[in-house]
Amino acid sequence: MALQKNQGLEQLQSLPPGMRVHSPQGDFDDGPDGFLDTAAIMACCDLVITSDTAIAHLAGATGTPAWLALQKNAEWRWLRERADSPWYASLRLFRQGRNGDWKSVFGAMERILAAEVRA
Repeated sequence: MALQKNQGLEQLQSLPPGMRVHSPQGDFDDGPDGFLDTAAIMACCDLVITSDTAIAHLAGATGTPAWLALQKNAEWRWLRERADSPWYASLRLFRQGRNGDWKSVFGAMERILAAEVRA
């Protein structure tokens, strides 16, 4: 399930062969109660994987298990050299070792997820 809205949706047009992504349609999260639809979808997910966006904070606030991909010099709220958040117990942090190195971040996620699925 893709919780992407607005910017970035064009990336779904060039997915690798065989990869399917379901996106909410219509008035998803529109109106004064924005994020209620997202929170409801996240409650049905085993895991949310996100970058440093409002989705990470929503997952943390609702106790939804989430993995957060962070750049090397992430915002202060994610502190430094930690894999957890003192504010959001359900978040696991994955940090770049050096600027621009997303391959190692998502490689680590892939290895840990594969191990957890096998367990």
